[in-house]
Amino acid sequence: MKKKTVKSYVKKTTPKTVTCAAKVTPIKATLESVIANPTILKKPKDPRLPAVGTTFIKKFKGKDLLIEVKEDGLYWEGKCYKSLSGLAMAITEYPISGYVFFHKEMLLWSEQKETSAA
Repeated sequence: MKKKTVKSYVKKTTPKTVTCAAKVTPIKATLESVIANPTILKKPKDPRLPAVGTTFIKKFKGKDLLIEVKEDGLYWEGKCYKSLSGLAMAITEYPISGYVFFHKEMLLWSEQKETSAA
C-alpha cells in the first residue's frame, strides 16, 4: 500500500513598504494638525438630536422613561449612552435603530427647534 503525501501550498508574501516622500508628507501634516488641534476629529452634532439640557419622557411598555440629554451623551437610569441607537437597544433589549424607536420624539424636537428659531 502506498502512502499518500499531502502537499501544502503556502504562498509567501513580503510586506510592501512605501518610500515615496510625496505620499508620506501629507500624512505627517495631517497628524501634526490633529496633535495641535484635537477637536478636528470631533464629529459635528447631528441636527436631528435634541439640544443639550433637554429632558424628555419616552413611553415604552406602559412605563415612562426619563431621558436626559447632556454634553457627553444621553442618560437613562444613571448610565450614559453615546447614541440614540445604543440607548434604544438598552431600553428594548433587542437591536433597533434609535431613529425608528424615538421617531415621535424626533418630530417633537424638530417642532421645538422650528418654534424657537421663529
